[in-house]
Amino acid sequence: MFLFSAISACTAELCTTPIDAIKTRLQLEQQRGRFPSILDTFRRSVASGGVKSLYAGAGPAIARQASYGSLRIGLYSPIKSAICGDATPNFMLKALSGSISGSIASLFCTPLDVLKVRLQSGASTDRNVARALYSLVRTEGISGAWRGWAPTASRAAVVAAAELGAYDELFSLAVAQGANPASSAMHVLVSIAAGGCASLLASPIDCIKTRCQNSSRGSALTVLRLMLTSEGPLSLWRGVGADFARRGPHSVVSFSLLEQLRGRF
Repeated sequence: MFLFSAISACTAELCTTPIDAIKTRLQLEQQRGRFPSILDTFRRSVASGGVKSLYAGAGPAIARQASYGSLRIGLYSPIKSAICGDATPNFMLKALSGSISGSIASLFCTPLDVLKVRLQSGASTDRNVARALYSLVRTEGISGAWRGWAPTASRAAVVAAAELGAYDELFSLAVAQGANPASSAMHVLVSIAAGGCASLLASPIDCIKTRCQNSSRGSALTVLRLMLTSEGPLSLWRGVGADFARRGPHSVVSFSLLEQLRGRF
């Protein structure tokens, strides 16, 4: 299960790396009341750094998914079984299982998340994951490598609870209504719905996490206070459109591929 989860997560990440880079750059915009579109950010990124700039951070992103993605999805079923036992799990228990699996996975992978954000923002240019990680620890210490771990874990908990819990619940409801569990179309629709839930709920935490990890100073609470006072509450949802544009295909590819792998093997 962990192997299938890693394969599906890495494949989905590779497919959606460009829109993830755009999402990060949108989240770092700091002008009050100004919300550049996905297309504007895409044009500026390509104009300044070429198409390859859209794949900045691909190395740590894929390395992160190989560990975080496999752990998050792979731990979900065992944790759900441990919590529910022989009882039929309801939505709240599924969401709880997802939040626990997501939080555990994110704590292991925070350094890779920091590297990804800094490469996407241009704060770092070293694309060698091992060398960049060593440099990060040498210059900022262990605390720098785990910078933003609290919002990272919180975001992971919300995303996993919404995405995994919603996917599991919607999938079960669809099958109960007579849908074919092997239907690719059903997997796609359920994945998109689950991704939408995750984007809306997790976007504020994700934005705080991105800004916190892109800097070497300031706590998550400091970032939150500055965003609210200087940019307004809506700034917490900067990049939510790009996040959903990424999460929808990411969920479709990862969950659909995972179901196909589980069905075949």
